[in-house]
Amino acid sequence: MNILITPVIWGGGWHGNVGMLVSGNTNYDVCVGDPTSIQDYEKPVRASRRVYRGMLYKIDDSEADGKEKISGSDLVQYYTQGVGDSVVLPLPESGDMTHDFVITGAFSTSELSNPNPCKNLGSMTRADSVVDGEVGGLFKGIPDDFYCLNDGYQNAVSTLDTIRPGFAVETDATYGNTCPYNPADPPAALHHVMGSVTMSAAVSDENTQLATGITVFTSDGPGTCIMGALQVDGVNNEYSKDYDCVIYDWHTTVNGVEVLNGWNGYIEVDYDQSSMSCDPNRITLSDVTTNSIGNDFSNCSPGSFIFFTGTVLDTPNNREISTVSISDTGGSCTLAPDGMSFSCITDEFALGVTDWTGNISISSDANVVCTATGTGDNPGVFSFVAESSGFVNLDITLSNSQNACP
Repeated sequence: MNILITPVIWGGGWHGNVGMLVSGNTNYDVCVGDPTSIQDYEKPVRASRRVYRGMLYKIDDSEADGKEKISGSDLVQYYTQGVGDSVVLPLPESGDMTHDFVITGAFSTSELSNPNPCKNLGSMTRADSVVDGEVGGLFKGIPDDFYCLNDGYQNAVSTLDTIRPGFAVETDATYGNTCPYNPADPPAALHHVMGSVTMSAAVSDENTQLATGITVFTSDGPGTCIMGALQVDGVNNEYSKDYDCVIYDWHTTVNGVEVLNGWNGYIEVDYDQSSMSCDPNRITLSDVTTNSIGNDFSNCSPGSFIFFTGTVLDTPNNREISTVSISDTGGSCTLAPDGMSFSCITDEFALGVTDWTGNISISSDANVVCTATGTGDNPGVFSFVAESSGFVNLDITLSNSQNACP
């Protein structure tokens, strides 16, 4: 069941929450987010409300970054900013998805132990969610439980109320305007994750263009990292960029003492995946409670590749992927620590080759890895014939039996 709350026309200056109440029924859950996205910051979550906020900082020339700080802290002091007068969300002609809520039956206690019940247990990936062959396509692009009003503040079209003098909005050269976090739950501290990205390649106009387009982001979302200037080393045939990402940390009070929880997430390098690759392209970090250095992506190179990514859409009894491999001798695969997602990259295409034929093999601690409706095996083998270079999404379903494969 989808509940549409759009189009919504807001009064100028409003900020707040939009929530769901189902009259006479307490046996339900609500899901929001995009089940087709491979990024943590867009993934579905259980939430019966969506927070709408804009965030401004006060300009302070005495600070190195020009932003006022919370007293005694490195954290920027942000101020809530409301929506502009008569704004319609989503913005007309933007192509953005409506701000839907998906109501589903209440998850059981055991189901709530699943890493993402909204996605993995079928609420947003059921049979009727398939659009143009994409599972979950019906809900593609639905915002999660926080909608950043800053995002529309560009190209002379703003979702924000008029910004008063002396204040500014966070912006990123690559991703546009951003919110650093959900201000309904502000963090206790920030840390820096730093490193570099190096592409080994002869210096040429084409390779310079590829290297110039390299950016980095975190699992918290785009606009979280600052890229240094492109460095070109014609002697060693290398291009490199330093990066500095800001991550946020929350605390828990233990015996009257505030203890940082530690940040868990990933740093990912973004680039033209049809023309170059980095192996790995993602570095996963856990329990980060201070600045972290040396997180380098040092194995990047130009060429034609296919980059596969996938997540587990449905699984019985919290089963997970055990192994994943690709048939290419020079290809490689990476399995997430929780066994619920993976990525694989082919070997570089030979000169003059425009496509790839091969397979990806996935095993699981479930009985069956589904490969088609009513069909599966363990390991499950996914075959590709004459697949062009670029990005391929390969989401999978785990099952107790072949007959249960959707």
